[in-house]
Amino acid sequence: MTTPSRTAIIAGNWKMHYGPVQASNFASEVVPELGMLMQQYRHILSILCPPAISLAAVREVMDVHLFPR
Repeated sequence: MTTPSRTAIIAGNWKMHYGPVQASNFASEVVPELGMLMQQYRHILSILCPPAISLAAVREVMDVHLFPR
């Protein structure tokens, strides 16, 4: 099998659509699956773009799930 020469980018932009509670719930659904993809395929870069008011809530979810950075 050949090694990919380019990095795939998966971006999630939900700006202005979720407050902290909703963003935390959404991230709790998405982050574990995205983390598994990133562990399986090392050439994936993920970008999460929650609203500014939800950054801390999403960061807590990422920390709980040990999301790769």
